[in-house]
Amino acid sequence: MPRNTKIIDKELFDALREFKPELTDSSLRIYCLNLMHLASYYDKPLSPDLFKEPDAVRADLEELKYTNATLKNKLSSIIVYLRMKNKPDDLINKYVDMFESLSNKMSKEHSTMNKTDKETDNWMTKDELIKYLNILKKELPKKPTTKSEMSKWMRYITLLIHINYPLRNELADMEIVTKISNNDPNINYLVIGKDKVSALIQAYKTKKTYKDIKFNFIKDVADEIKKYYKHLITFKKTNNINNDWFLIAKNNEKMTRNDFTHFMQSIFEPLGKNISTTMIRKIIVSSLYPVEQMKQLAQVMGHSMNVAMEYYAKD
Repeated sequence: MPRNTKIIDKELFDALREFKPELTDSSLRIYCLNLMHLASYYDKPLSPDLFKEPDAVRADLEELKYTNATLKNKLSSIIVYLRMKNKPDDLINKYVDMFESLSNKMSKEHSTMNKTDKETDNWMTKDELIKYLNILKKELPKKPTTKSEMSKWMRYITLLIHINYPLRNELADMEIVTKISNNDPNINYLVIGKDKVSALIQAYKTKKTYKDIKFNFIKDVADEIKKYYKHLITFKKTNNINNDWFLIAKNNEKMTRNDFTHFMQSIFEPLGKNISTTMIRKIIVSSLYPVEQMKQLAQVMGHSMNVAMEYYAKD
């Protein structure tokens, strides 16, 4: 099934592809979205002139109250764009300095195992996540027919997967199928087999280091995914939705990464919490102590055990 790229500026995407051929399509899309969102914020066409005053841009980004991780991502996109446009080094270096300063700040926070103020305000333990998951399960409609009812199943199954397999935003790029016919390396797959339910994660942030990630879901999670799949297939047939996406956006098409971020946030809105996939990763890693469990989880998350301990584990 082809990816839904209609919101991406194709000319910008192609230019970035030519300039940074080593990047995955997923990374290029994120750069495009970041730059398009910034242009939208200024209500002007995208051009290097938008970024000619670094101090003013930094003030605007801070006013938008991005998380440090998102802010770092925006700065990275600006740096790549300005380099692609052959802008002067002294201008680019000002953004590089911002990027490195932010990176150092984040590294210091992670190395001391301290939570940020935002994490402290929104933190939940793993047990609290499971308790909330059970509340969502009790509210599931037995036969979802409306988009609202189907969304309840989407929220439940997404949280169930992230508690047991704390991915990043890979579910946004995931198809759910019974067999992988034409493997697209820019798509993740959840495969419903006769005896097992498995995942193939190949479109994710650190793929070049950790290659494809493959794993089978434990039985309890697999059984719930099978239930969700039956409801999803019925809903799509009833509403003439012709795609294989594991999650569907409001328009019944593929979720963008930005859509998925908002979708994750909506799961915790009833609790007044703002919890991202990154925070769930930290919560889950912080709950683990046995070395073998940590090794297994690090493999699923797509990084080393040291990163799991140093970056995600929080007291």
